[in-house]
Amino acid sequence: MSGIQVWERSAGVRSRLSRWLAISCLVLPSFACVSGGVWQVSERYYGEGPESALASVDPEEVRTQDQHLIEMERAIALLELGRYEESYDALYQLSQGDSSESGTAGDAVASMVINDAAADYELEYFEQVYLHTMAAVNALALQNVEIAAHELDLGLGLAESQPCEHCRYTFTRYLGAIVGEELGYHDEAQAIIDDSVMERPNHAWLRKEAARLRGAPPDSDNRAARLESRGGKRVLYVLLLLGRGPVKIEQGVYVPPTHGVAWPEYVNRGPDTVVAAQIQINDRKPDVSVELNRVLDLAQASLSARKTGLIVKESAKTAAQEVVAAQVEEESSYGLGWLVRSLFAAADRADLRHWASLPASCQVLRVELPDDILSCQLEYRGPAGQIIDQEVLDLPQEWAEGSLFVTRRMP
Repeated sequence: MSGIQVWERSAGVRSRLSRWLAISCLVLPSFACVSGGVWQVSERYYGEGPESALASVDPEEVRTQDQHLIEMERAIALLELGRYEESYDALYQLSQGDSSESGTAGDAVASMVINDAAADYELEYFEQVYLHTMAAVNALALQNVEIAAHELDLGLGLAESQPCEHCRYTFTRYLGAIVGEELGYHDEAQAIIDDSVMERPNHAWLRKEAARLRGAPPDSDNRAARLESRGGKRVLYVLLLLGRGPVKIEQGVYVPPTHGVAWPEYVNRGPDTVVAAQIQINDRKPDVSVELNRVLDLAQASLSARKTGLIVKESAKTAAQEVVAAQVEEESSYGLGWLVRSLFAAADRADLRHWASLPASCQVLRVELPDDILSCQLEYRGPAGQIIDQEVLDLPQEWAEGSLFVTRRMP
């Protein structure tokens, strides 16, 4: 055998080896795509509390593809700890970024050929809206109604542009209505809450609030007129983020040894420990919170809205995998092609990343308070109606009129 033939043969072997190593570099890391920093933060958050979640991960050690999601989890932990300004800043920075610009070409190839978890996390439709909703909740806790109004306007703008027919953003819309009322934009507030009533026509409390807003005066910058329209009373809003939000699990079909199709599905994380809250003032009948959004329903509707896209992408991925496997088989052997197909099937897993620290239920307590009330008791109720926790809300001494916003996250 001549030197030229030896060189050509060894070059071919090196080429096949390089191709095999390239496939291995794509496939093998994908087995770890559904573990690591993201799950560590959410597990610590629910298992040990928000302080542990914040301390659990060094941002510099997190995969680039997961950094946005890690910051979203940290933002909710900060919110629960009452560090509202830090939480708002984190969410604001996330809303300004474009995650589609991060990552590498290799990530894109891995996503197309292996699974979505190898690429940057793309927020579900409802997560995009709730990025602004949670920012607004923080802003309201800081009594910054103007910033909250801006965030809610952005969130509702996204909601209107999304192809999600069954996504009901009732909590976000209600917040938009009450900040509009607070700023004197009564026509806009009425329009927003009317949209909520159209979405939820059987929600009695929403209809009652819509009727209350219809009795408000026209748009006015006159604060005295706005206060007079509420009878001069102080109004306490408690924004409640209760329970443990839904979890993404994998559904799919695996036909050993070389074929597999997987897709994500949202299910209840449960069981919920806290299901409602109430305000107790002296001996009067408690004011009970009202649920405006069940996040599981919203998550399932959001995921369902992009199912067609998931199916198309999965079909394209299967075709791309077969092209790679056939090329390996042609250049090497049937056995190596079979092994590549088996690796693809084993690695073809659904992307189970999600915003895990979101609540199960978004609720509101609206209470009109007499001038002589300096504090009230906020009680959290369990599934059987029992009081499982409570706290005293000391009201600001300088609060003589208008609205006061309180935010609480209780997993």
